[in-house]
Order: sequence, then structure tokens, then C-alpha cells
Amino acid sequence: MRSTLYWLSSTAIAVLSMKAMAGTNDEESNEVLGPMILDPSGVSESSKTILLGIGIMAVAYTYRCAWLNHRPD
Repeated sequence: MRSTLYWLSSTAIAVLSMKAMAGTNDEESNEVLGPMILDPSGVSESSKTILLGIGIMAVAYTYRCAWLNHRPD
């Protein structure tokens, strides 16, 4: 039950973060920060959003593996 709850909450956090990232507009941040932000790679917003979700799930997986391998001394 704990494992299922952990993965459901991790997935919910990833999805919410992806939706929040997709809701931002790149032009708005460029107006605020000016020429400091330049995207030389030309990566699309949808690719960045997907990569964010994958990164959050990777961190969740790594944390879970470390927690399960933890042995109290």
C-alpha cells in the first residue's frame, strides 16, 4: 500500500509540475529578464515539459531505491 501511494503521489507531483510548466509562456520570461535568457538550442516547450516530468520521476525512483537500501546502524 505504501509503494502504491508513493508512486501515485510522485506521479501527481510530476503531472502538476508539467501542467504548470506548459502553462508558462516563454515570451513573458524574456520580457522580465531581458537578454539574460537566450535559448541557443531551440528546444521546444513541450520537450522541456516532458523532460521535467521524466526528471521528477527519476528523482522519485532514486529516492525510493536509496530509502529501501538504507540500513540503520
